Amino acid sequence: LVSICDFKKCHKLATEHSLFDIENVLPTAERLVSMCPSIKEVMQCEMQEWNDCLGEDLHDLLNSDNETIRAAVNVYLGIAGLLTDMCDNTTPFHRAYAENIVCIKEVSMSYLTQALCYTEASALTTAYKNEHTLTAEQSACMLTAHVFACTTGEILQDCGEEARATAVEFVKRTKLLKYAICTLEDVEELKSTYLNFLEQETEKRNIFSLAFDLRKK
Repeated sequence: LVSICDFKKCHKLATEHSLFDIENVLPTAERLVSMCPSIKEVMQCEMQEWNDCLGEDLHDLLNSDNETIRAAVNVYLGIAGLLTDMCDNTTPFHRAYAENIVCIKEVSMSYLTQALCYTEASALTTAYKNEHTLTAEQSACMLTAHVFACTTGEILQDCGEEARATAVEFVKRTKLLKYAICTLEDVEELKSTYLNFLEQETEKRNIFSLAFDLRKK
């Protein structure tokens, strides 16, 4: 059902500042100023298209019985809310983002960080797989979650606590880990057994809990 929604007309409103262009991923505060007018226009267009093609208000679909719709709506509203705060210079998130994004981007996109975190994530995921049976999707979810946890650790080390908290908040509010990269079943696996496996990895457990809204059983 979600596939029948057509957002092409909305994306054409932001050809100059497309969020899909690499230079616009995690934009600097200065670039954000020029991007925000078109971001707001695109979001208004998309919201209308969502409502028109699904026939219901988006917020009413947050708990839809259709898992695909529920996931898509949660991710979209999470991203929309985040972008709204990013474009409002009176919000605490805008201030934290503006002050820390240069360092966050430099650390998270460096080859050294990516290589280090992928290697660490692969080792920890393999160790867990030696004790538990995982599907390919569960393995991919855990690997990605580990890379994120490791990356935020590097951000903490090089940029400070506020920068790390900003990065975690960014991922938590977009809900991409929870709904797009992982499934609800994957999240249950994290909640039921994986947090126990990470008992000695307190920092990673805390990051996972924040990013996935997990509470240890």
